[in-house]
Amino acid sequence: MTHEDRTKQREAVLLAMVAFKPQDEIEAMLAGQAVALHAMSMELSRRAMLAEQPGELAAGMRKGAVLASRGFVEVIDALDRRRGKGRKQSIVVKHMHLTGDARAMIGNFAPGGGGDGKETEGEPHAPPAGLALDAAAGAVVPPLRRADEKRHRVPIARDAREG
Repeated sequence: MTHEDRTKQREAVLLAMVAFKPQDEIEAMLAGQAVALHAMSMELSRRAMLAEQPGELAAGMRKGAVLASRGFVEVIDALDRRRGKGRKQSIVVKHMHLTGDARAMIGNFAPGGGGDGKETEGEPHAPPAGLALDAAAGAVVPPLRRADEKRHRVPIARDAREG
């Protein structure tokens, strides 16, 4: 690579980084990572398309290009989150049922389980499939072991020298 080529490459990198309009050093580092990952993806894609490239090597380069592209997207997402433009997380409550003791159960309930809109005041509703109903707590996860099941001791491994 000639001195002139290196100068053009530096100018292109600086121009790309300036396009991100970094507000501080952290954003400048993220911009630098994004530019590097983009360049890596493009170079690996270019090399993978060369006619004389062996199949396995070309496949590895295509895989590397995809990984670099994904990394680029992750860095852009991180930059957006830092700037407050990231994807906002939200929770949509489709149904909420308050029990008599004012405990809330939130979730998607199957028809017949209180979510069909045909509730009758004071009428007990079936819990969602696979859950037990506790009058005080509402729907609860089934116990891991039966209450009447006896516990068995687990044998302790001993050192052969202890005998």
